[in-house]
Amino acid sequence: MGGAGNARGRRCRSVRRLAALAVIGLAGCALSACSSGTTSAAIPATSEQAASTPGVPRAFPSPVRQALAALAARTSLPLAGPTDLASPDALSALTALERGSWSVQLYACPRPEPLNSPAIGSCEDGADTDGGFGVHEEASAAAARAALPAVASIAGAAQPVQGCPAGSPQTTVDGQTVALCGPSGSPPTTASWTEGDWRIVWLLDGEQGTALTATLAPLVERLDQVFLPPHPGVFGVDEAPDGQHATAAWAVGDTVFWDFSYHSAVQAADMAASTRSFRP
Repeated sequence: MGGAGNARGRRCRSVRRLAALAVIGLAGCALSACSSGTTSAAIPATSEQAASTPGVPRAFPSPVRQALAALAARTSLPLAGPTDLASPDALSALTALERGSWSVQLYACPRPEPLNSPAIGSCEDGADTDGGFGVHEEASAAAARAALPAVASIAGAAQPVQGCPAGSPQTTVDGQTVALCGPSGSPPTTASWTEGDWRIVWLLDGEQGTALTATLAPLVERLDQVFLPPHPGVFGVDEAPDGQHATAAWAVGDTVFWDFSYHSAVQAADMAASTRSFRP
């Protein structure tokens, strides 16, 4: 997966993927019917305004709290979001709502913008993209579990993440056994391991030896410190020159929840581990 051409391809897929998250919660339309999307009106991005909203839990960072409060007035879908974000006061949020799905995108604009402000459009490039989170419903619990590899993939349903097959070579990273696989005679292109009910799948960018260990170790260590949601899940990471594009996706009944970080696998783990239900 090394090379400038592949890197540019991953970068473009990442930007397109964030656009998809704003509309359908990633795989929602590909896996179930969707109607036309809508966004909530702009709301001032001040901590005081959000904190004064009756019944809004204070545990959520301001942009998350505002986005979920706006969605709560417009959908009966389950609402949840991360309580742990890097530099949350610097983030701006866009919401999108569809039949059967909703999503929130987070951007590091030059200054925080009001929720759903048109000005956020100028921040919608890779450098300013921070991540996002959302929900979509499937037809059944089995369908929700089956959707996870596509939700966790940077390429979506076209290329669901797949762990290494049984019998693949293994290495050890901070005590964690990690399977490695890829084309014969080439550096490994995928590293994978399990954490309880979760599959962790990391698409590599040519790392080997100590570089491989240095790449994987921060996530391995973080997963020893935090607990991913106690449900079947897939955690996909695409190692790219502009960041570790990482998605944690898990199924609760027929509902898929996801958290996405554009730059850091550790941040995606923190987001998923800190995701809580929102009940205004």
